[in-house]
Amino acid sequence: MTMPTASLQQLLLPLDHPRRYEDELIYGAANADVCDWLSHYDTWPLQHVMIIGPSKSGKTTLAQLAQKKHNVFLLCGDDIACNPLIISELPACDIFLDDADKTPQDWLFHLYNHQNLGGRKLILLSEIHTNEWHCTTQDLASRLKTFYPMVIHTMDDLLAQQLACKLLSGRSIDYDMAAVDYLCMRIDRSYAALFDVIEGLDHFLLNKHKRLTLPQARGYLENLSAKNPSITPYLQV
Repeated sequence: MTMPTASLQQLLLPLDHPRRYEDELIYGAANADVCDWLSHYDTWPLQHVMIIGPSKSGKTTLAQLAQKKHNVFLLCGDDIACNPLIISELPACDIFLDDADKTPQDWLFHLYNHQNLGGRKLILLSEIHTNEWHCTTQDLASRLKTFYPMVIHTMDDLLAQQLACKLLSGRSIDYDMAAVDYLCMRIDRSYAALFDVIEGLDHFLLNKHKRLTLPQARGYLENLSAKNPSITPYLQV
């Protein structure tokens, strides 16, 4: 099924790691609940689920995996805000709504009713819990309370290391594990922080034969404070 928007931009993680989920998403303690839920999607008894996780934690990737395995349709709240779709013309199937908190509330209210009447699932993806949405109507607020929350947690040391290796490999950067360990010990446990640091590291290594060694990792972090102040807050002392 073709996705209706081009704004679902979260990372599809590279392949080949032994601890993977469906060959695309690293499986770890942080996302175990949502991965297990997706494994039992067809038999999951609840119609309304809310997946909450930080930026770049894999929410969209999970939705894309669901689209590959099940009859589901993907929407993005940002795009709905710019170009509301006619709800009655949506496919008669389960819907995953990414960036759900950015969806116009009236539109989301009608989407909820539409899916509910058809007996179809509605899965909301967001960085924040519905309790923090500041709903303007009591009708929507009451419906949001029916959603079962599932959380993607902050990554642990192992997941940070695995994700760093995947991001480096995805950019065709050879690396020494000592360098990866050095980076992971000094980067805040934030998915967005790790993505930003690896992206900056890619540019840093452009003229250095694309191999990350321990001296390269140390030099890169030492340069961040002066050259990349937007990334500096992520770094642990």
